[in-house]
Amino acid sequence: MWNEVGKKVIREFHLVNPKRLSHEIRMFDDNTTIALITLPTPEAVSEAYFVALVYRPEKNKQSSITRYIFLEYSVPPGYSSLPTVLEEWTVDGKCKNIGYGCEPTVEAFHEAVCNLL
Repeated sequence: MWNEVGKKVIREFHLVNPKRLSHEIRMFDDNTTIALITLPTPEAVSEAYFVALVYRPEKNKQSSITRYIFLEYSVPPGYSSLPTVLEEWTVDGKCKNIGYGCEPTVEAFHEAVCNLL
C-alpha cells in the first residue's frame, strides 16, 4: 500500500523503501494515542527525522484531537546549535512552524510532542 500511494502522490520524488521506516505506538494519556514514525536520516534541508500522528477521540468532556507533527532537519534563521524545527500540518492543509526543535532522537521528539498537547 505504501508503494502504491507513493507512486500516485510523490511522482517526482524518491519513494522511501518501507523497510527503512519504523514505528511505535505510545499513549499520552488513557485516551490519546501517539504513533511515532522514524524516517531515514535526512540528507537535505526540509526532510524529516520523525513524524507523530496524534489522535484522541471525543470522550469524557475532552475534545477530539488529530495532529500531524514532524521534526525537520533545518537551518533556522539565526542558526542555533540544534538544526531542527518542529512543524505541523494542520487540518486545513497548512504547514505551521512551531519553532526550534529538539535533539533528533525518538525520545526527545516524543517529549517535544507531549509538551505540545
